[in-house]
Amino acid sequence: MSNRQELIQAIELNRKVIAALGRGLAQQYGFEYPSTLEETVLQSWQNFVEAPCTVDEERIFRKE
Repeated sequence: MSNRQELIQAIELNRKVIAALGRGLAQQYGFEYPSTLEETVLQSWQNFVEAPCTVDEERIFRKE
């Protein structure tokens, strides 16, 4: 991953796959999927995605 957009796309793909897996496991094993927790995490993720960031000399993303 060479830039922020590629990082976001990779995380989004993994997030969607894992969420679907979690919902399937909840249904299969009869437990309540933690949708409230997921909503909280998604809100934080969306805030990160929308925030302006730069990459420093060590290739670490920093909020502006």
